[in-house]
Amino acid sequence: MMKLDGAVALLAASRTAMKKLKGERDTEFVKRIVSEYMVAAADMSGLVRSPKHPNQPLVFDDHGVIRFKENRIIDWMLEQGREHGVFDMNKIAMHYASNAFTREDMNQLAQLIGYSVSGYGDLSYANVKTVHEADLEAERMLARKKRK
Repeated sequence: MMKLDGAVALLAASRTAMKKLKGERDTEFVKRIVSEYMVAAADMSGLVRSPKHPNQPLVFDDHGVIRFKENRIIDWMLEQGREHGVFDMNKIAMHYASNAFTREDMNQLAQLIGYSVSGYGDLSYANVKTVHEADLEAERMLARKKRK
């Protein structure tokens, strides 16, 4: 019931905002502002949730190191960015530092580029829960490997 009350309140607030801005000439601008307000307010009230990025599976690399499974498309894109001087991991890190990317985005990128599980926990943006889950899975993988 709480979420329904929140939705009704958001709808009422958006109608009020539209009435107040009715004299504005640029209706597309007004619609965009109201829409952005509603999304922000809905997100803050818990009505809209951003989906969580999935965790990459873990794999052994050719040297026996446990890593997040690399996404070859992301690896290729990073290589193309480096070769052409468009972007690299340092530029991505600088954008993260300026709040252009979320911590969750950086977590997923580290996984998608095949970061080692042992090094992942040392990243400043590493999610504690994800680190713990990856460490537990790595221990299970090592135990299975020893049994073989």
